[in-house]
Amino acid sequence: MFSPSARANLVVNGGFEDGLTTISGGGGTAPGGGDTAWKEGDITSGGLGWQVGPSTNSPNVLASNQSIYYATASNGDPGAATGGPHSGVLAAAFPNTPLFDGYISQAVGSVVGGSIYKISFWLANQIGDDTQNYMNVNWGGAIANPGDAITGGYSLTGGVPALPGAIPVPTGWTYYEFTVGAPSDNARLSFIGGNSAAGNLIDDVDVVFVAVPEISSFGTVMGLGLLALGAMARVRRRSYVTA
Repeated sequence: MFSPSARANLVVNGGFEDGLTTISGGGGTAPGGGDTAWKEGDITSGGLGWQVGPSTNSPNVLASNQSIYYATASNGDPGAATGGPHSGVLAAAFPNTPLFDGYISQAVGSVVGGSIYKISFWLANQIGDDTQNYMNVNWGGAIANPGDAITGGYSLTGGVPALPGAIPVPTGWTYYEFTVGAPSDNARLSFIGGNSAAGNLIDDVDVVFVAVPEISSFGTVMGLGLLALGAMARVRRRSYVTA
């Protein structure tokens, strides 16, 4: 019923690779090693998909492969994302403070309210992170003005966290997947970082169409069936009257 393109990732720049720049002498890292320069990505400029905020926190969130965020052979931190971003050159790095402040957010185009979607992403610690760090994943929230906090929507959770509506950050790259209904057209997906020591990392964000809800399909089919039965009944009544 649906073309392959209907199952493509609807998130713009879900891997945070767009807007890549190289900063010499920074000391970058990537899967497999080999990078000698720090690389960053501008994820907020026109066409790059994401908004960051709130305006009360600086810096907010950036895409980076700078080695200060990742476990490498030289620093040997077992509690951080080993080797660099989950895939590609960059991942989104969240700020250190304040608690539950910095976020990335995107109104996902082509999302149709009421349809079912699979939301997936990879989440990890930064160097020096600890078990008190969390990632709040918000689906369907809103931003009243650029840089404001996110309001409304509902949270997707990966367990029973100490803070409601948040996922405890794992000690290395971990995959999360949620199948949910869209609360509105172009529903907003937001990741809000909460931490007490270092910060969080996120990579490879996907939103993929799954299906129209079965109850809607069933209702449509039943409605067509009732219309057909009604039409048959009218034909029969007319035949009876004219006979």
